[in-house]
Amino acid sequence: MKAVIFDCFGVLYGGSMFALLAMCPPEKRNDMVDINRQNDYGFLVFDDYATQLAALLGKTKDEMFEIFKQKRVRNQPMFDFIQEIRAPEVKIGLLTNAGRDMPGVLFNDHELHGGVFDGYMVSSEAGIVKPNPDIFTLMAQKLGVPVGDCLMIDDVFENCHGAEAAGMQAVWFADNETAKAHVREFLQHA
Repeated sequence: MKAVIFDCFGVLYGGSMFALLAMCPPEKRNDMVDINRQNDYGFLVFDDYATQLAALLGKTKDEMFEIFKQKRVRNQPMFDFIQEIRAPEVKIGLLTNAGRDMPGVLFNDHELHGGVFDGYMVSSEAGIVKPNPDIFTLMAQKLGVPVGDCLMIDDVFENCHGAEAAGMQAVWFADNETAKAHVREFLQHA
């Protein structure tokens, strides 16, 4: 049994954080990172997260929701690829740093419970944020796959290092085709 675990923002969906940081005055960027981290740990619900970001950027909450909508675009080729690699001997996981309500916003129940993912973990629910190696270990346990038989796909180098520290293999996500090639190679080697 093997597992391929995907990050959400930056891999399966476009992320909004880089766009938000670009809009943010340099002297407020640390505050923005702090608000995002509070959301990742589950200290903020999404509505409060959007309200605080809006206040920081001088925008309305509706403008924040529009930014999220524009930037959080589904990477459909990767979802198609997941369906291609699904097999009884391959578990598919989702592991993301995000607020508690994120899964229900971007994924439907069918996708979260077997239609796409065999298991998922959100940092805010786990109380642990990537790149902490413990969250990768917990994800492997949730999927019922030894950590050494897991491959993490993430767009953040530090998160890849955290996965490797836990004993997983990791691939930094640069583009769809490179990631697919790494996943295929991982699955071919028993």
